[in-house]
Amino acid sequence: REELIERVLLSSMLNPGEQWQPFRHHGRTFTLEYRLRFRCDTNYYGPLCNKLCRARDDFFGHFDCDPSGIKVCKEGWTGPECRQ
Repeated sequence: REELIERVLLSSMLNPGEQWQPFRHHGRTFTLEYRLRFRCDTNYYGPLCNKLCRARDDFFGHFDCDPSGIKVCKEGWTGPECRQ
C-alpha cells in the first residue's frame, strides 16, 4: 500500500531556455530542493514555443534561424523568405 507523504503544487512561469531555475518546497515533513528547465522542441522558439522556424536552403528559401527564431538570410540572399 502506498502512502502519500506530502503533496507539492507549483504555480510559476517558466521561460524556455537552457538555464535551470531552482525551487524549494518547505513542507510539514520535509524540505525539497529541485531545479526545473523548460525547453522548446526543435525548430520552435518564443516564450510559448509557438514560433516555428526551420532553416532551409532550397527553392522555398535560403536562411538559418537565430536563437529567437528569426530568419537570417544566408550570404547572398535577400527578401522576406531569402529567395532573391
